[in-house]
Amino acid sequence: MMSIFRRFLASRLAYRLTLLIAIGIVVGAGYSLFKEINKRAKLAAQIKALQSDIAEVEYRNRDLSDVVKYLQSDSFKERQARLLLNMQKPNEKTVQLVDRPEASSVAVPEGNANLLDIILQPPLPNASAKKTPATNTLSRRMELWWGYFFK
Repeated sequence: MMSIFRRFLASRLAYRLTLLIAIGIVVGAGYSLFKEINKRAKLAAQIKALQSDIAEVEYRNRDLSDVVKYLQSDSFKERQARLLLNMQKPNEKTVQLVDRPEASSVAVPEGNANLLDIILQPPLPNASAKKTPATNTLSRRMELWWGYFFK
């Protein structure tokens, strides 16, 4: 009877031990699976961030290539020659307007006066002007331009 009892205990112990080992294997496999899923999620997030960075860099590269094309164009070279070197095309007349903030008024010559001469003429002091000097000059110039184009 003792041997039956011992066999029963031994089989029960073997069953529990087997069950414990199986549970350990399942837990270990679950932990490994969890780590792998977590690792893949992090990699997917990094890939997405890198793809957005790539798209941004490609956009900037397109913008820069457009800028380089413009800088190599003839229109840019012509504009820079005009601005920096004061160059002009043959038979082209240029006008340079200079604003003089200290001016109080503009004298208008009699007769057939050239608008350019009127604008570029040195200002005359006007003691009776109610406006500020810069505003008076600006309004007078605006009136002259208005008259030039619309009268």
